[in-house]
Amino acid sequence: MNIKSKRILTVSTLIAFAGLLVSPAFAEEPVEVVTTSLQTTGIIHVEHFVVNDNLGTKTTADFEFTIKRFGTNIEGSPFVIADEKGAYFTLESGTYLVAAVGLDGYYGSWSGEGITNGLINLQAGQEVKITRNTSDFGVAEVVYPIVDPVIPCDPAGPNYQDGTCNFVTEDGGLLPVTGTNWFNAVAIGLLIATAGAFGLRKYSLNK
Repeated sequence: MNIKSKRILTVSTLIAFAGLLVSPAFAEEPVEVVTTSLQTTGIIHVEHFVVNDNLGTKTTADFEFTIKRFGTNIEGSPFVIADEKGAYFTLESGTYLVAAVGLDGYYGSWSGEGITNGLINLQAGQEVKITRNTSDFGVAEVVYPIVDPVIPCDPAGPNYQDGTCNFVTEDGGLLPVTGTNWFNAVAIGLLIATAGAFGLRKYSLNK
């Protein structure tokens, strides 16, 4: 092949390649752009349930919680959990301390995977769901009012004597109320009769 032929071949190749570049099929070929993103956050989901089985009256809204990192409250802490949905926090990966502020008469414990003694080691892309279960303890003292018994008595009835209402015995007789004048008189009479009978018996034995 001479030099002229080589030049013709080279020019033909370039023209063919240029035509390929401007051809519709080559121009419409999509170019995929690959982008990568690195997730750095996770979610802490806190639930709280309160059981009052010893006359307690507190609800979930009465308890306060904190989430701290490096000893400092995160944004939104302290907080309360007002309903069963709980509270959600999207946070940077790292170690967090979740704590509940105690109330007198109640104790609680944590449950859920990913928490140890209140500590959570949150990983990127992870959702840690934890639950605080709180109960009241001890038996609350119930004070019942002292009510004096009321004895019904009809002033016109047989139980009302000498201005005093007498108690009715089981056999229907009357049991006089002590402390009245006529009751004292009856008691003195019985004592005198007993003493007289005792003296008469002693006199008869000596005779």
